[in-house]
Amino acid sequence: MKLQAFLVMVILLCSITPLYGHEIHLTNGKIITAETVWEDGGVVKYGKYGGVISIARNRVKKIVYVKARHEKPAASAEQSST
Repeated sequence: MKLQAFLVMVILLCSITPLYGHEIHLTNGKIITAETVWEDGGVVKYGKYGGVISIARNRVKKIVYVKARHEKPAASAEQSST
């Protein structure tokens, strides 16, 4: 019984998609979430599952880049001088 519960937990943890990350919106309506996304020529590449996956740029409707929660906002360019 404990082994079954353990296996169910492992399967659930492996299948959970990240709650954060950049979103690649495809032309067919699907959305891919990835920690890293970049464009290289006519291809959009993203890091997922420990590797790099490529998609033709014409299959991508838009890319939504999300800032990491731990990033601090950029410092203001205007600083008072003494």
